[in-house]
Amino acid sequence: MKMKRKIQYGPLAAALAIPLAVGGFSAFLTREGMEYFKTVAQPPLSPPGWLFPVAWTILYLLMGAASYLVWVSGASEERRD
Repeated sequence: MKMKRKIQYGPLAAALAIPLAVGGFSAFLTREGMEYFKTVAQPPLSPPGWLFPVAWTILYLLMGAASYLVWVSGASEERRD
């Protein structure tokens, strides 16, 4: 039976902060992109502009959570040759 591990808040905070910081930096670099998005001819089912930052933030948080799980899994210690 596998033992349940305690959450390590320091590594979790780092794993969440890194992708959010990279995403924030890329949003800063492309801040005029949404103005361009409004001017382009869009298909009828295109999502509204406010949905993009919400979706990317969720994706970055999920990437951070996944990297935390890999970090604390100890997979490198259990490698089989």
